Amino acid sequence: MTSSNEPNEKTMKGPALVDLIEAELDGRYESKFKTVQLNSTGIEIVSQNYERVALNFVNIGSYIAVIRPDAMPTTNTGFFLAANGGSLSLSWRDDLVLPGLAWYGLYLNGATTIYAIELSRYGTV
Repeated sequence: MTSSNEPNEKTMKGPALVDLIEAELDGRYESKFKTVQLNSTGIEIVSQNYERVALNFVNIGSYIAVIRPDAMPTTNTGFFLAANGGSLSLSWRDDLVLPGLAWYGLYLNGATTIYAIELSRYGTV
């Protein structure tokens, strides 16, 4: 007799989060975490990567950030992320190709920093 906590061929073998992500992506993945200091004219936050299946941005700075895919944002275009925690989460399942595009950002009214989390399959980050 086996107890419920003993592994067998049907149980997952790694940490729960790793097993769940690998099951969803049907294999290996890599995650990448980085901070990017934005400027007033615009900078690339993440480059294009069509193996990237999820992407999260968090404004960890004290001023508003504006981010946009495939082009430099302006003060009138893009997604506005509030200071001190404004965020945008993207997934291939909900947002189709948006996580794979290059993303750019700039700050409004003062320097701010974006924390970016990328999840890519097959270790391509």
